[in-house]
Amino acid sequence: MDSNITTNLIELIKISQAKIGDEEQYVVSARDLYEYLAVKRDFSTWIKGRIEKYGFLENEDFIKYTVPQNGGTGNHGLFEWLG
Repeated sequence: MDSNITTNLIELIKISQAKIGDEEQYVVSARDLYEYLAVKRDFSTWIKGRIEKYGFLENEDFIKYTVPQNGGTGNHGLFEWLG
């Protein structure tokens, strides 16, 4: 990725690296993108709609994981998507 483009994007949305499938890739948090775009729908509806509309495949185009909530106790958590 061109370093000037990378620098400009980092200023807007945090870009990090994550392993998706067998490859290390540049990724952004779907939740960060959602907030940056100021989407009016709730996050869950928005992300599921984007995945369906564009045919994204879990573990190929994005990864989904659970972030523990309530101090890490119980089974409650938020799903996070990186891609």
